[in-house]
Amino acid sequence: MITKPSKNLVSIGALSKSVGLTTDTLRYYDEIGLLKPTQISEETGYRYYVPTQAITLLRILELKDFGFSLKEVKTMLTKNDTQLKEVYRLKHAELKQQNEQNQKIMDKLSKKITPWEDEQMNKKVLIVDDAAFMRTMLKDMLEKSGYEVVGEAENGEQALQMYKELQPGAVVLNVVMPQMDGIEALKAIKAHDAAANVVILTALAKTVTVAETLKNGAKYFVAKPFQAETLINSVRDSFAATAEYNQEYLEKLYNEGKENDDIISQSEIDNIIRVARNMIGAANVEITQNLGNSAESITTILGVLGENAAVNTVSPNNTPLSAETKIIINQMKEILARSDSVEDAYNAISASVQNIEGAKMFVGDVGKGEESPYQQKLAEMAGK
Repeated sequence: MITKPSKNLVSIGALSKSVGLTTDTLRYYDEIGLLKPTQISEETGYRYYVPTQAITLLRILELKDFGFSLKEVKTMLTKNDTQLKEVYRLKHAELKQQNEQNQKIMDKLSKKITPWEDEQMNKKVLIVDDAAFMRTMLKDMLEKSGYEVVGEAENGEQALQMYKELQPGAVVLNVVMPQMDGIEALKAIKAHDAAANVVILTALAKTVTVAETLKNGAKYFVAKPFQAETLINSVRDSFAATAEYNQEYLEKLYNEGKENDDIISQSEIDNIIRVARNMIGAANVEITQNLGNSAESITTILGVLGENAAVNTVSPNNTPLSAETKIIINQMKEILARSDSVEDAYNAISASVQNIEGAKMFVGDVGKGEESPYQQKLAEMAGK
């Protein structure tokens, strides 16, 4: 117990603000021995921490984000990643198995609710392609899947006119066409109806084309040659999918794509769409106002530690920082650059742990009854 805190310490309030957790949560971490303050004011009972304890807290949040309970985290903090390699592997295997089981359940539920959703869906589709054989093939695929092809256009001008007249639920749109190409048609259709569900289907599967069509509001992009399932899933998913993307990310891809004529795969296209959606409002660390506590928290911690403090300083007991600690700080800097993943992690923690009672919910083993392999491994490590 002390009367006056050292100038080199960080208050519980500052630490709380830096990571987006409540002071009650930090006090609870103290109570269970997960993160003990370096000093406690004798007069006020206020807790103070050394700056490097922010790194430990970041490590706690990382482990929590991996799905470990606080009880498990407490054991894991005493080990380095090399020692925990088997724990991570076993945890990953367990989560993979759970995910496979959940996917089976979701598939069954999807079959149950699909008829109800289909009743509410405008299943009229407009096909736009300059090749007659392609329009015939697309019509056959779509009709076999329960869609009604209400129109076939061979260029962008026809497509815009038919869209206004027929009001389809979705448009399958080729890019390279005479008179008005697919990109110009996409812009015109979206200008007429911002909510239009447009799926691009083209052999011109270049990064620049993908980026440009997404920038202008396409829901999905399917590369020719394609599998029928890929197209049908894209049309179906277009009704629920957002057309809001991270424009800065797409602009960067577009500019980079202009220097590269390579055709990219469907999996690469799908990844671009996924990243562009997940990064909405979180493109760069400079846009901290859109990231809330996520980027701000790491920026604050790095500011407290100093830009190069990770590598060149010593721990509170005047011993050199371990290689593990240096790695963690370098990881912090990498996370700061990958703001999309940081936002998800911190939002999840902030939403889950709001107070002492909330924190208590995360204590104890993940499951009941027989311990899982990774829990057995942790118990074995804790006994050493």
